[in-house]
Amino acid sequence: MLSGYFHHKIYFLFGVGLTLFIACISMILSKFPYLSVMGPMILAIFIGIGINACFPVSQSLQTGIDFSAKKLLRLGIIFMGLRLNLTDIINQGFSILIIDIFAIFIALFSMHFLTKWLKIDEKLGFLVTIGTAICGAAAIIAASVIVKAQKHQTALSVAIIGILGTLGALGFIIAQPILPLDNHDLGVLAGATLQEIAHVVAAGAVLSTEGADTALVVKLGRVILLVPVLLLFSYYFSQKDRQNGKSLITKLPIPYFILGFLAMSCINTLNILPQSMTNFLIQLSVWLLVMSMAGLGLGVKLQDFKAAGIRPVLLGGIGFLVMLLFTPLCLWILSFF
Repeated sequence: MLSGYFHHKIYFLFGVGLTLFIACISMILSKFPYLSVMGPMILAIFIGIGINACFPVSQSLQTGIDFSAKKLLRLGIIFMGLRLNLTDIINQGFSILIIDIFAIFIALFSMHFLTKWLKIDEKLGFLVTIGTAICGAAAIIAASVIVKAQKHQTALSVAIIGILGTLGALGFIIAQPILPLDNHDLGVLAGATLQEIAHVVAAGAVLSTEGADTALVVKLGRVILLVPVLLLFSYYFSQKDRQNGKSLITKLPIPYFILGFLAMSCINTLNILPQSMTNFLIQLSVWLLVMSMAGLGLGVKLQDFKAAGIRPVLLGGIGFLVMLLFTPLCLWILSFF
């Protein structure tokens, strides 16, 4: 019995170690040109899927892999809050938040109807929508906990948003010289529409310092709005489960890891921690999230992608285009105030 316990623990450590190994490879690859636009989290998903396709992972390692995919995921999201400084948003004025709210609302509204029209599974559609509307992989992995999504749904959503966001960033870099917008407005456009922070940083690199800073602040505004959006949808999905007889207790579900995320952003804003500690925890959050993405990728089978078909890709692509078209309209309206 004792021997079986130690065997279980060893396999658990091997499972966690495998996700750490993939995270290390992803971090290294993300330093290369072009791959840096995708970022380590998206790379970890693809590597995990590739490993599982070529060398199916033993079931004995699954406990450790699930630990990375679920437990480390929540901890990584909490520490990710240290990347936000709320004063950056306030200093830019409330017009930034108005643009972010407008862009997110347009994406959520249009993609909700597209999900139904394209007959996409509601949870998969929601993950693609939240990744498009707010902040890519980070939003998807946070939302996946709330909606209790299956592994392949989360991984597929992250992969779709990663590919579309990379294409979007490259398209922005190519098109920005001919767009009838100044550097500030170009920064707003990039920050309000591109999916990942890495995509925004890549797109902002071709703008002036003002444009790049504006792009990042607008993007951070979208990240901050992740908290109220997830709280709202947490309530929505719990009510739906209760109506379907899956929950016997009526209560407002509170995703505590999201509240932890918000608490960490407040701690960073108030400069409670030494900067060295803040930097360490931010870096730790990246590693934890990359390991969780590796765990998700290892649990995915290629036939899951085939079964989903092209419709989730269309959902993400059309949603991104809708945001791209309506954000300049919001900028034009705000110019009168």
